[in-house]
This record gives sequence, structure tokens and C-alpha cells, in this order.
Amino acid sequence: MIINIIKMNPKLLYETFTPLFPINGSKCKNILKKIDNNYKETENYTNECIYVGHCEIIDFETGIKAKSRPKIGKSRYLTALNRGRSQGGCDWIFDYIYFVPEEENYSKLETKIHNELKGFNLNKQYHKELYNLSIKDAIDKVKSIIESAF
Repeated sequence: MIINIIKMNPKLLYETFTPLFPINGSKCKNILKKIDNNYKETENYTNECIYVGHCEIIDFETGIKAKSRPKIGKSRYLTALNRGRSQGGCDWIFDYIYFVPEEENYSKLETKIHNELKGFNLNKQYHKELYNLSIKDAIDKVKSIIESAF
């Protein structure tokens, strides 16, 4: 049985998302649906990307908003990533997303990014995508690495 992988148009995704950054992850599913109602999150659909994001939470005692350090990683399904990251009452925020064109390998690109940013990695056992960078610096460094890769 041959399954064709359908990738959404990276250029269209880029043009749609870029003006919205930073964007609360819970809004991504509706945006993706608006782009094309024929796409669904199934085995044969993907919007492979590299992302920079962080969690935000309001301290229930003080009412003060706090942000996590940025996470840098890859995803095939933005809405699934959002569900996984929005745990414990926090909001997952996508600060930057690079939608990987079909001819590029998003796993190799993620490896390149992690290797080049190794000195900034917090090296926590269960948080390998967490970096000791400001959100702006994380975005700038990821963009630079992506531009130099292609």
C-alpha cells in the first residue's frame, strides 16, 4: 500500500503565519483550516516545520505573566504540538515557524540547528529543545542557520 504524503504549500503557510507572530498555538488549527479545508491531520498530511516557541502562564497568586525559555524543534503537526506544549494551564506561543519545502529534509535541518546552538542548550534530561537565549536571539539565530543552510 502506497501512501502519498500531502504537504501544504510552505509559501502560503509562511505568508499566512508570518504577520501573526507571536501567535497563540491554539489559534493554529483554525488558520490551517482556513487555508485549505481539504487538509486534515492524518498520516498522509503534514506541514513539516522548524519552530521557535515558548510557554506563557499567569501566576495564580500574583497575577504576573511569566515566560519559559525558548524551545527550538521540529514538528509535522502544529496543532498536535500545541496540545502537547499547552499543559498545566500554560499557553504555547509560536514565535517563529519555518515551513520546510518538500525538497528539504526537516530532520537534518533540525539537527544542524541543534548542533550549531549546542553552546546555548540547557542540557536538561527531558528538555533537549530548551535554550538559554532570549526569544529574539533564538529567532535570529534559527533564521541565520536556515539561511546559511540553503
